[in-house]
Amino acid sequence: MGGNKFRVSHKKASTGCGTCRARRVKCDEQKPSCRRCAIAGRICDGYQTQNPFVVFVAPQTRNQLSDGFENDTERRFFDYFRSISASEFSRFFDEKIWCKQVLQAAHTIPAVKHAVVAVASSHESFKAVRTHVPWNLPRWPSARIHAQGEYSKAITALRIQLEQEKSQCLPAVLTCGLLFCCLEMLGGNAPGALAHLAACVKILNSITSEPDAAAKDIIYIQSHTPLTNDVERDLLPIFTRLDIMASQGVIGRVPTLKQKTLPTADTPNAHPTYSFLSFSEASQALYILESSELAFSQPTWSSRYGLEVTHGGFSCFLARPIDNGHIPLEQIAARENLLKHLSSWGTAFAAFVSKHPTEANSRGCLLLRAHHLCITSKVLHSVYTQESIMDDSMPLFVEMLDACADIFYKATSKPSTPNARRSPPTWSVEGGIIRPLNWIIFKCRDGRIRRSALWILERCPQEGIWVPDMEAPPLRRAMEMEEDMIPGSSVGDWPPQENQVFKRCEDIPEWKRIHMGWKVPIPGQRKSAWYSLTQPNGSDGGWHVNEDVVDWLPEKGVYDTPDTKKIGR
Repeated sequence: MGGNKFRVSHKKASTGCGTCRARRVKCDEQKPSCRRCAIAGRICDGYQTQNPFVVFVAPQTRNQLSDGFENDTERRFFDYFRSISASEFSRFFDEKIWCKQVLQAAHTIPAVKHAVVAVASSHESFKAVRTHVPWNLPRWPSARIHAQGEYSKAITALRIQLEQEKSQCLPAVLTCGLLFCCLEMLGGNAPGALAHLAACVKILNSITSEPDAAAKDIIYIQSHTPLTNDVERDLLPIFTRLDIMASQGVIGRVPTLKQKTLPTADTPNAHPTYSFLSFSEASQALYILESSELAFSQPTWSSRYGLEVTHGGFSCFLARPIDNGHIPLEQIAARENLLKHLSSWGTAFAAFVSKHPTEANSRGCLLLRAHHLCITSKVLHSVYTQESIMDDSMPLFVEMLDACADIFYKATSKPSTPNARRSPPTWSVEGGIIRPLNWIIFKCRDGRIRRSALWILERCPQEGIWVPDMEAPPLRRAMEMEEDMIPGSSVGDWPPQENQVFKRCEDIPEWKRIHMGWKVPIPGQRKSAWYSLTQPNGSDGGWHVNEDVVDWLPEKGVYDTPDTKKIGR
């Protein structure tokens, strides 16, 4: 009797070609194909490469690197500054200071980080309103709470850094000072902005002076270090322009930031030589000239007009009768020297632009041209009191207006629909076209030109301390007074109606022309007290002070674009 037959169990083969494995037969594992498949006429599927077991190990957890921000709110405002504020602040000058240096410093210097967050918070609140908010009205009290908190943190961090790093923190101090100026201007605190500017100017001025061994001011002691490249290239120019803007906004103030003394030509016919290798060189040279013009013209008009400034520049009184007699020789010499420098700058800038044609129509280039023309016009008439002399500058006014119009239209887009609301307000740190437009409206008596300038001014974004809603109404009132128009009439309508006739320069006599004007904001209201000086009885009759109250501009709902940009003659 035979035993039971059974199959010995064995381990399933894990090798062999795919065909034999599927048929469950022994494979001879010949390469490249097995002989069993070849003899049977089958297609050998080949051999699979056996991979070793792969063990997936979870990576070791590690703490995330901190980005330096305390919470999501700080992180959001920093991103707001990086994506919106930095580019908007450098509206006219494409400087690295906002888009690179300030952002880099914010990642390494706590004081700068908190200052950036504070500025971004105020800037976002500024853009949330639909109209320019005047200086003397409170701005967003609830939204300012966060900005004030970051402001305090920035000051505390800066004090700690001053105590620890001594002379190594000059760029950080000046960068924070610049951001503090921006914060105060955005918040409507002009005196606060001027105070921060004065502190920064003191530091910059003390660098070039001899150190005082007895000085106890830590800022003064630590500022006696050589200027770094970043400070000299980027911070010094922007403080120069802010110093100029402060002098333009405060009657009787002269620029306090020390500048190089303009050399005097050796011979009467000699002219100074200028040459520019970069746009920044041309810009800084022009604003040194503008600073010199303000230092020259502010004392000049005070002595020539017989005026003295009181109450911080917001009012004045007649100290003595107007002097129409002899003009001091030193004033004439200083005027001629300034004009030579301005002429040489214009020649050198034209040569620079010819070598860099892509810069010719940039906003920065157009702005330098407008400012150069404005400074030249002011210097030309700085020692004279007759307003009719301004009529000789008509070509300068036309060219200045065309440059300002080009800048305005480059930054302004047409509304998508006829009833589209105006875009959210923008703000640039420095002055742009508002001051040249102001000069055109006030000093050019051609009705067509000054109305076109007024139309642009009323639609400009805020530039530093210049708020169009405040600047335009007194100028409109001055036009009404000089042209015998009813207050509140449509003096600024543009484009003009068909066959509309405007007064020309010769239609406005000297005795009706306004020589000077200044405004005083009325606390808590969108109004200004407007004072202007005329000579209704001629130069021998002395001054007459006209007093008026003007309303600021209401919110504008649409941007109505005129038919043409160029004015011509």
